[in-house]
Amino acid sequence: MAKPLLPFWGVTGTKTEPPAGKKNAGFKAGKPESAQYFNWFADLVWKWLRGVQGDYADIVVGSAGEVTSGDADNTVGDFVVAIANGDTVRFLAGTHALTRNEDITETDVTLLFESDAILDDGTNRTFTVSGARARIGPGRFTGFTFGDIILSGAGSILIGIDLDMRIVAASNGALVLTSGTAAGLNMAGYAPFPTGFITGFLPSHDTDTVNDMAITAGQCRDAADTKNVISTITYAKQLDATWATGDDAGGLFSGATAYADGVSYHGCLIENDTTGVLEWGFDSDPAGANTPAGYSFMRRMFSILATAGPAIINGSWREKSGGALDNLLLVPIQDWNTTNPGTSAVTPAVSVPDGIQLEANLSVTMKDDTPINAVLLLTSLDQTDTLPTNVLFDIFTRAAGEISTVAKLIRTSTGALVRYRVQVSDGSLTIYGLTHGFVDDRR
Repeated sequence: MAKPLLPFWGVTGTKTEPPAGKKNAGFKAGKPESAQYFNWFADLVWKWLRGVQGDYADIVVGSAGEVTSGDADNTVGDFVVAIANGDTVRFLAGTHALTRNEDITETDVTLLFESDAILDDGTNRTFTVSGARARIGPGRFTGFTFGDIILSGAGSILIGIDLDMRIVAASNGALVLTSGTAAGLNMAGYAPFPTGFITGFLPSHDTDTVNDMAITAGQCRDAADTKNVISTITYAKQLDATWATGDDAGGLFSGATAYADGVSYHGCLIENDTTGVLEWGFDSDPAGANTPAGYSFMRRMFSILATAGPAIINGSWREKSGGALDNLLLVPIQDWNTTNPGTSAVTPAVSVPDGIQLEANLSVTMKDDTPINAVLLLTSLDQTDTLPTNVLFDIFTRAAGEISTVAKLIRTSTGALVRYRVQVSDGSLTIYGLTHGFVDDRR
């Protein structure tokens, strides 16, 4: 279907922007209004409609970053040289390189970004919109590989004119929003990732399944809740070698506990403070206390447990709704086999990483070799230590030789402990505990 003809008015006539009070009040019945005001309004509507259709712009920025019209010196990166108050600038699809920091200071400027128009400087440049009443959208404003996008208008900055507008966080750098001195910021289209957000970053065993792991690309909110992070790195790290940058390089941070049986290691995403390059490695501290110098940003992506060898426990990982990781052990591990545990609470360690709280995927079996009534209750240490009864239990055995099992997700302590308790002390009772994996919410 052909595009409909757009109504236009006052293209060459005198146009005067009305004051803010007149804009707020609008036209009033029975009161003559300035023709220049109407010309201004009609022309602005016409320009916006043309912009939405993709037809209109005072300045067009080509797909390679070159200003194809309106820029006196036609210099790549000099987007603001010839911009005047009221201009509309259209950035065509493609990557637009910056050769210097940019600041659009003109008022009533409209920035239109075609789908996948990317401002990409690579050298920590900034793209600032500080002019009053600037408008961004519709389009896809994808930002930088490095550097910051700064919006700090003296008046309001309207982000997102229609539902097609998106502001996608930079791979590195930040979107900095500074409230103006007038109407402030209208956040109609910009949505930082929610606090704690994470998706992707799925771990897997690498070629050396005993010692190496790889991750997929992913997106997350940083731990300080100040920026979005989008990572495209997919390379592997070696847990049995000291950390170094790059794919298939050493992965254990200096200062972390040496690679050994029974030690938990946490896969940490990190960012270079100077270059903005993303990396990752292993730390024995879930808070990243041993992150290399020059990498102040850290976000934990996953956690693993080393076993005898040492070796990384064989597992399979799947992302659940909300970004949590379902960690399934390829072979379940028996963590306890206890005869007559007595009536006091027992708090065995389970084969999951420590230092964080997880949901351990457990199956617990009680075997009764004599005809006694025995009940067992499996709980988290965050719950009240409770003596089981015939109405409050997970397992109930009543006959000689009876075996009963319960499968349950139990929240662990930071020491990887859970709790079980039986109501009777008897030498014929044996309790078995198997760990099948764990769920990590990655928060």
